[in-house]
Amino acid sequence: MDNLSDQITMMLAAQVALFVVIILAAVLYHRRQTQRHFRWMQAQAAKRGGRVKPATLFSYPEILIPDQGGEIRIHLTAGSRYSPPRTHAFFRFPIPKGYKIHVYRESVLHKAVKVLGLQDIQLGHPAFDQEFIIQGSDPHMVRNFLTSEIQHTLLLAKDFYPSLEIKNEMKLSVPRHFKEEQEYDSFIDSAMAVLRRLSQMA
Repeated sequence: MDNLSDQITMMLAAQVALFVVIILAAVLYHRRQTQRHFRWMQAQAAKRGGRVKPATLFSYPEILIPDQGGEIRIHLTAGSRYSPPRTHAFFRFPIPKGYKIHVYRESVLHKAVKVLGLQDIQLGHPAFDQEFIIQGSDPHMVRNFLTSEIQHTLLLAKDFYPSLEIKNEMKLSVPRHFKEEQEYDSFIDSAMAVLRRLSQMA
């Protein structure tokens, strides 16, 4: 009986030790990733006259870049079992009430759902229309917003599956964390191009 009790105790101790090792490994991995992103973010912030908000134990650092009287916030979110990690660019902008735009990469599922009536505004530019779903509260304003420059910007990022939402704020996001500083550079340039267009329309 004592041997069985000792074996159970040893098994429980081994499981606890394994759990602690896994937790420590996850924390160390997150820390290494955070440090790498922090270096890239510092370089981007310095380049654009911004600053970096430091990370916490379980959150990533953020870039804050002054633009159009406010700040563009570059923010990372962790993934989960059901969703990938994401990189976001946010900016609060005085959008007219009821004005909404959502542009995102088209998938096989979206092609099927469109048959059932999913809104997809066409711009008349096949290279863009075939790659993205375009939705909005006012088709005329959507077409006015999506200039050739904005279309080109989103097409350059199409392999990252960008999603652009404009409602109470501008939000540009991609379902990944970047693996190179140059990818941050291109992503921030895209967000700033969108913001410039919003400013022109305002």
